Amino acid sequence: LYGDDNALDQTIRSLHSQINGMLLYQWSLGDEIVTVGAESRKWFRNHRDEADLCDLVLVARYYSLLGTASEKALPALAKMPAFLKLQLDFSAEESEGFIAESKAEVAAVESMLGSI
Repeated sequence: LYGDDNALDQTIRSLHSQINGMLLYQWSLGDEIVTVGAESRKWFRNHRDEADLCDLVLVARYYSLLGTASEKALPALAKMPAFLKLQLDFSAEESEGFIAESKAEVAAVESMLGSI
């Protein structure tokens, strides 16, 4: 890995979740936080019937990636077990529509502020 930045970067990416989980465990932050560190990049994580903190973090992470270069690699929200388990009061299509609408509103406000 020494001298090969691409290989080092790939290794870090592949071990990211394991390292997160181990660090959080060593810091004695509790099982739920350790799970978030270890599994919050697994879009199709389906651990048990009820939602947990990791499910919430997965959905929040999903929304945080919308509008970024990473958005193209995101799965369909309606196919994510975490989204389904949280039983939110809106569908995946409604939430994606809301985000698209909000982006347009934010862009309009930014445009107005830019002209001041």
